[in-house]
Amino acid sequence: MTDKAMLIMLDDIYYNEKLNTPKEEKNKDIIIAEEKLKAEATAIPVQLIDRHKTDKRKAEVDLHISALRKDYSNLKSGEIISIQKQYFIDALENGIMNHYKEIVFIHGIGNGVLKEILLNILKTDYDDLAVYNAPFNKYGNGAIVVEVGD
Repeated sequence: MTDKAMLIMLDDIYYNEKLNTPKEEKNKDIIIAEEKLKAEATAIPVQLIDRHKTDKRKAEVDLHISALRKDYSNLKSGEIISIQKQYFIDALENGIMNHYKEIVFIHGIGNGVLKEILLNILKTDYDDLAVYNAPFNKYGNGAIVVEVGD
C-alpha cells in the first residue's frame, strides 16, 4: 500500500494553541491570577474560635478526638490527650483574643481524665475566668462553660 498517514500528537496541538494564544488573552490570564493572589493576601483569616461560633460572642468546642482529627484511630491515648489539651488552650486563647463572652467545651464523660486536665489548666493559668458545668439537659455531665469576657 502507498497510503500516507500523518501522526499528530494531541499534546502538540494543546501546546501550540497555548503558544499561539493572542497576547491580550495571555495578559488577561495573568491579571486574573494576580487579582486572585491579592484577594487571598488581603482576606481576613478565619479565626479558630469562629469555626465553633454558636452566637454573636459564644462558641461550642467539641474536644472529642473524632471531632479534631480524622486519623484518630492511629493515635495512642497519650497523643489523644495531648491534642485535646492543646486544642483546648488554642481555642480558649483565641476566644479571649477575639472578645468572646463564653465558650462551652465538650469533653465527654469517659473516665474524667480530660475534664480534670481542663480544670487544672483553668485553675493554674486562667484563675480569673469563671468556670462551671454546662447545662445538664443539653450536655449531660460532658461539658463545661468558660466565661472569657463581659
